[in-house]
Amino acid sequence: MNRVIFNTKKWIFNNIKRNRIQADLKAGITVALIAVPQAMAYAALTGVNPIYGLYAAIIPAIVASIFGSSNHVITGPTNTIALATSGVLIVVASQSNYPEFVFAIAILSGIFKLLLGTFKLGFLIRYVSNSVLTGFLTGAAVLIMINQLPKLMGLTAPSRYDLFGVITHIVNSIGDTNLLVLALGAGGILFLLLARGYFSSFPAAIIVLFLSGLVVQYFGLQQEGIRILEEMGTVGFSEMKFNIPAGVFTSENLGLLLTGAGAVALLSLLEAVSVAKVIALQTGQRIDANKEFIGQGLASIAGGFFHGIPTSGSLTRSAVNFDGGAATRAASGFSGVFVFLLLLMFKSWIGY
Repeated sequence: MNRVIFNTKKWIFNNIKRNRIQADLKAGITVALIAVPQAMAYAALTGVNPIYGLYAAIIPAIVASIFGSSNHVITGPTNTIALATSGVLIVVASQSNYPEFVFAIAILSGIFKLLLGTFKLGFLIRYVSNSVLTGFLTGAAVLIMINQLPKLMGLTAPSRYDLFGVITHIVNSIGDTNLLVLALGAGGILFLLLARGYFSSFPAAIIVLFLSGLVVQYFGLQQEGIRILEEMGTVGFSEMKFNIPAGVFTSENLGLLLTGAGAVALLSLLEAVSVAKVIALQTGQRIDANKEFIGQGLASIAGGFFHGIPTSGSLTRSAVNFDGGAATRAASGFSGVFVFLLLLMFKSWIGY
């Protein structure tokens, strides 16, 4: 009898463990497919080669999965942090070594986050109510959507990326809308909404990505104004190696770097912990803010030393990870590995 009970427990444990791994693998590949175009776009928004966004979607995601707290937060480039980074570095944006400033901000902001976690200052997040967190995430979501509208309409990039700057640009340029670009984007959104309503277990995001890329390549639609990310920079691993930002840690730049990194660090922590807590309200997981601070800090430091842009917890990819059925932090690590494999195996297709 004892042997039967033991074997039953062993089977249940192994089955649960196997199911968790399968769920994490499925969520990881889905997130990776979303992360590739997002990371490249956010790097371009930061003002650097899109390849640096992909680097930031690989190493930080893996590091944060090891040292972080949330089972569902995906760490990597985000719209909010890309806008913040480009904002604090706008005075040096025209310099030839501008990317080195971006990497320096990633490293220094990571150090700030690591110190806050090490000295157990995560309790400060407790004083941020759920209403404030919900408001922050709603604002971030609106900002993301507004910033995507010019791309959805096939318009040129706005000269300003603040809310009113983008809206003004849309109003002034609405007559230049590329209907082909709009149709492709709107078709993808409609497909996602229908799939979510009628086929909740359907991997709609993956299918939309593949079909969109296939349609653009097959019909040569890049000749009709549909811009592919491949046009923004070379894709490869030539610079994915250890690097200490050169020529930026000078006395005249120190004030800019420290204040900029501090602002990016605080915004990053608010974003990451907000996403973690909101998802935790649905899963019941208890979030360790100090551990999350440490995970986010180490992820940003590691990314910065390997040519990665500043990172945070991604609202959109974390939601995809949660909806994809992720069970543990391993899903975040898997997403980083899968981005690496996608870049390794489908280098010539990444642009589409």
